[in-house]
Amino acid sequence: MFRIDDSKNFAKYNSVKRQPIVNELRNIDFQNGPVYLTNPGIYKLVEDIEFNPFSNFSDIFDSLASYPEANHHFVLGYFAAIIINGINIELDLNGFTIKQSYLHNLQQRFFALIELADRPFLPGQGPANFGTEITSCRDITIRNGILGLSSHYGIHGNNMENVKIKDLTIYNFEVAGISLNGGHNIQIDNVEIRHNYQHIKVTGLFSNAIFTAKKLMLKQRENAYASIIVDGKQVTIDTIINRLVKSITDAYLDIVNNQPVGTINSDSKIYDNSINNYLLDGNCYGIALNTIGLLVNEYKQSYEAKNSQITLSNIIITDIKSKPVEHLTITETPLNQLGLNPQTLPEVNKGAFGDVLLYFNAVDKDGKFTNESNPLILAQILGAVKVSEILMNWITTGSSDFYERISQLTVLNNLDIMAHVFKGNIGLFISSGINITCNNITVKNISNYSTPGKEEHVQRDHDYIGSRVSGITVVSSQNVNFNTVLIDNLYSDCGQVFGFYHYGKCSGINRTNCNIHSLVTNVDYNTIGTTPRTKHISQSIGVDKTFTLQ
Repeated sequence: MFRIDDSKNFAKYNSVKRQPIVNELRNIDFQNGPVYLTNPGIYKLVEDIEFNPFSNFSDIFDSLASYPEANHHFVLGYFAAIIINGINIELDLNGFTIKQSYLHNLQQRFFALIELADRPFLPGQGPANFGTEITSCRDITIRNGILGLSSHYGIHGNNMENVKIKDLTIYNFEVAGISLNGGHNIQIDNVEIRHNYQHIKVTGLFSNAIFTAKKLMLKQRENAYASIIVDGKQVTIDTIINRLVKSITDAYLDIVNNQPVGTINSDSKIYDNSINNYLLDGNCYGIALNTIGLLVNEYKQSYEAKNSQITLSNIIITDIKSKPVEHLTITETPLNQLGLNPQTLPEVNKGAFGDVLLYFNAVDKDGKFTNESNPLILAQILGAVKVSEILMNWITTGSSDFYERISQLTVLNNLDIMAHVFKGNIGLFISSGINITCNNITVKNISNYSTPGKEEHVQRDHDYIGSRVSGITVVSSQNVNFNTVLIDNLYSDCGQVFGFYHYGKCSGINRTNCNIHSLVTNVDYNTIGTTPRTKHISQSIGVDKTFTLQ
């Protein structure tokens, strides 16, 4: 039986509190966890940094269990290597590279190399309770170096002010090079964002499994006899945890032994990302500038707040690829009451961390529940925030009527495994921004290899747009000026392709000397007026077109 060793506590981290002079940062400063930059001063790397706080893969379970209470910023692990939550701080990378180790990249699938706040989410947001307060930063400079491997972001932040990011190369990120929410007075200059990580061995389910294992371990502390009934038979929490943890650790062993995931244990096959050609199974952005809060729901319908006074100059965004995988979720909300973001409502079936329950991966050809080759589904159900009684009864009784049962509920589409709304792969994404200037911007070589959306059981009239590609997307923004822009070589296997895409209530969007070339999709939306779940295609630029906007 796998149990948490309560004597282990990996809560140690290194808080840098020195005089406002040049403070040197070395690998030894990161050996127990993130470095906090809190006091004013200059902090300079004096060697390449590889963030690797845990020497053994299984340490991640003990680390997560070290923060059993909610209201802690490490509730889902060490979310960053450098955490800046002070004032008047300069981080000089000094020409060196900071990156996540390959081991930690597998352990911590939610991560930023640099976080511009003391926690990654605002109070009340995110997949867990990260606390009731957030301390952001202001008067910050980050410059002169390279940001390498990261399982999510190069730089991420919330509600920061007066930030300069310059003279950087960012590569091998998985979700976004730079992602800032609620920023004010931001300058990004001479930054190249290139080549998101394209050798990802595990799907998003791997991270989901790790966090779900933590949830069940904590649940086991409270009730060692918890169980679930499947087809009239009891399955204990011990059995579920042991199977889940073994599937995770065996997947890791497959990877380090350079063999296909699922070789040691067929249960691990569920995490195998070779099916997606080792590309991210979600959408990817070069730079995302968002208003206050999360960038995971539907497009903003109108301008909100912050995300203001931003200048981007001399930016290159290139070689971004992914293969998004759509996940369907279930809600008890009637079709006519869904609203704009039904995936956020309490009636939605979801796991412990807001994840999509894998019902559609756990039904056999006869419509009966099965957890064969799926070690995650029972763990999800046992730790779930919400499971519909209609579907819980389907699991416990072993009935063969899944599809009849979901016809009594509502199926939601266009979501990833964390119920984030797909928006397509985007080079530069500006959401609810005001007074933004973009000078000398190049976006090129953005590709999306998603398959068509799942439609058979989806009742609502909502397109699957995870397969889209956009060079630059501007949503519900005001006074945004583009000067000298090149967008080139955008491709989608089966979705719309846009050079510029505008949505919502935009005003004062100006373009000067903007050139767009080679927008290619395998679907000719100019000649095919209507396709299932892709009805609103009038703005699509079309197939292999080259044109110039002056």
